Amino acid sequence: MTRWPGGWKAIENSLEAADFVEALRRLLAPGHPLFGLPLRAIGREWNGILALFAFDDGSGRVAVVHLLWKGEPMEPPLYPYSKIYDSQQEAWIKETEWYQELKKRQPDPAVVPRFKKGDRVMLLKHFDWAGDARATIVQEGRPRLIFDGSTHVEYMVEFDEPQPEINPPENPEIPTHWAGTTVLEQSLRPLSPAEVPGRVRRFRST
Repeated sequence: MTRWPGGWKAIENSLEAADFVEALRRLLAPGHPLFGLPLRAIGREWNGILALFAFDDGSGRVAVVHLLWKGEPMEPPLYPYSKIYDSQQEAWIKETEWYQELKKRQPDPAVVPRFKKGDRVMLLKHFDWAGDARATIVQEGRPRLIFDGSTHVEYMVEFDEPQPEINPPENPEIPTHWAGTTVLEQSLRPLSPAEVPGRVRRFRST
């Protein structure tokens, strides 16, 4: 049995695995090292931003990929950010070393939040959620370092309606619908006036 490091888990549901592969396929463009290669999703970090893909060529190689869950290809060859390793064991050793290095770094002070508390946004379909979801930002954005060492803004949002997971957990004690989540800024866009429902949540200033 594979031992997964803290924050990671195996992808055992075939529908979830297919969703991760499709998310990667949408991001890849000619010139990226992973473009056109046979890959299958075998693991994910808890928040779905990082995923582990195995090469379906018998080599034992794996790739750790930073998924932005966008709907269009990114600029190759650097994005989506990925690292290729000869084995899963090598991946965990090298990634652990990299995380230790990240702990020594600080977010880029030039990166500032685009949204503010109370803003109405659309959370774009990604990792756990079955589709786009209207939401309200309930906590000011916080710049933080992510997988590739770059700085991104993270928010806490509350959904207009509880959102179901794409792959509900088998444990009945774990919720299958969520009132809110944390999310990086690139997975949000402002709501247009036509998309804003009649009742808008209001927050008192602090």
